[in-house]
Amino acid sequence: MAADDLGVTVTAPAVVDGEDCLALVHGFGSPVGTAVVGRGTAQEYAVTAAAHALGHYVSVVNPDSYATYDRDLFVGTLDDWGWYGSGNPPPWYSGRAWGT
Repeated sequence: MAADDLGVTVTAPAVVDGEDCLALVHGFGSPVGTAVVGRGTAQEYAVTAAAHALGHYVSVVNPDSYATYDRDLFVGTLDDWGWYGSGNPPPWYSGRAWGT
C-alpha cells in the first residue's frame, strides 16, 4: 500500500545476501537502498551485517509501528533516510531529517 501511494519501489519481504529482512526500499538511504529489519528479531544482527557489507543503509524498526500504513510516518521515515535514486525524487519528498 505504501509503495503504491508514495510511488516508490519496495521489495517485501526481501533477502539481502542470504538474510531475510522485512523489506528493501529502493532509492532511499543509499544508492543501493535501505534494508528494513525488525528490532529484536532473530535476523536483526545478521541482516545488518550483510546489508552494510553490500552498501545498503539499514533501518531497524519496531515492526508494530510500521505494520499499518501511516502516510505521515512513512513519508517522515523516507525523508529522514534521504533520496539516492536515479532521477528526481517523488513529489512529496522534502529531504527533512527527523527533528529538523
